Amino acid sequence: RNHYDVAALIDGDSDFIDLIREVKDKYGKQVLLITFDRADAALNEELLLEADWYYYIDYDTGHNYGFW
Repeated sequence: RNHYDVAALIDGDSDFIDLIREVKDKYGKQVLLITFDRADAALNEELLLEADWYYYIDYDTGHNYGFW
């Protein structure tokens, strides 16, 4: 449980809101949210607000690194 300081979540939908809250509230960890600029990957704004940091991978970067 205490082998990390920051949890990284690569997603954008609301299924993980409760998980982020638990990681922050119960374990005192910080959360980094990484999302992608994709038409099929909707970003939930509430999820964005729960994270401590937010990193957005734009289409060009994702394409250049072969993410899609």
